[in-house]
Amino acid sequence: MLVNAGIFLGLLIVAIFLLLFIQKLYDKSDVNKCRFKITAPRYKKVKNKRTARFSISIIGDKTAFFTDFPLVFRFFSDTRFKTRVKVKYSNGTCKEWEEILNRIVIFEQSGKEFICPITDIIPDEIHIELEIDPIYGYPNATFEIRANDLCDMSSELTKEINFPK
Repeated sequence: MLVNAGIFLGLLIVAIFLLLFIQKLYDKSDVNKCRFKITAPRYKKVKNKRTARFSISIIGDKTAFFTDFPLVFRFFSDTRFKTRVKVKYSNGTCKEWEEILNRIVIFEQSGKEFICPITDIIPDEIHIELEIDPIYGYPNATFEIRANDLCDMSSELTKEINFPK
């Protein structure tokens, strides 16, 4: 009888440890926590063009692999406008830049959303440059990092960009 109770208790303890182990395998809450830091935009004026530059740093592990990671640009204006969106990242050891996106976008409406998905290994930080031509108008821009299936973020990060006139 004492032997049977010992075997039962031992099997019960093993079963509890197995359940905890399986639950930890399927728990997605602490897998791929993504934390980012967005710097304040730096504005620059060259001739008639206005440029806003800012960076996104990965907090914690500096190297990350992103698959269809959405970066969203929202532009609002009373008039039509033209902008160039550049997204690039730097390699921490070399001073070379890898350009992900370099696109001129013309908007004819009062507001527009532009999504740039990133599918790459980012070794250091992402640099973003927005350039406007004031002949077309001064838009207000909002930059946003959205969460996706591979990256669990506590909240979506946004940055407001108001070009100086």
